[in-house]
Amino acid sequence: MASHVADVDDNLRAWAKGLAPLEAATEMLIRGGFASPGEPWIRTDEDSAARLWIDFGAIADNKGHLPVREQKFVTVAASLAANSGHRKVELGEAIHGLDRRLTALVLAAVSHANGSQHDRDPLTGRFLGPLFPWPRR
Repeated sequence: MASHVADVDDNLRAWAKGLAPLEAATEMLIRGGFASPGEPWIRTDEDSAARLWIDFGAIADNKGHLPVREQKFVTVAASLAANSGHRKVELGEAIHGLDRRLTALVLAAVSHANGSQHDRDPLTGRFLGPLFPWPRR
């Protein structure tokens, strides 16, 4: 089972690769536990059942089965996703009530979406790493 989950996660990461906000939103859902094929926003490519993608625009109409704080979390992910068609969120309202784990994922996602993982020290040229790294699992 763990291998299947890793395959799903790797598949979604490969789909999102190359656009930092989309990568960040996808990673949020994966690490938050909201990227399993049973979720209504996880889609399968028509050409290949092995290729998955996330329909971030579908989150708004399909998050009702989640507790309120988790609804807020997936809404933030949808808002971060580039070209998701999702309306903007009030950040203060969206993060109010998130637990520490979900808040850390939001902070890491914002850091990633901003591109901070590519920042270099202006004096040495060395990579600085992300401003707020993804939490360890």
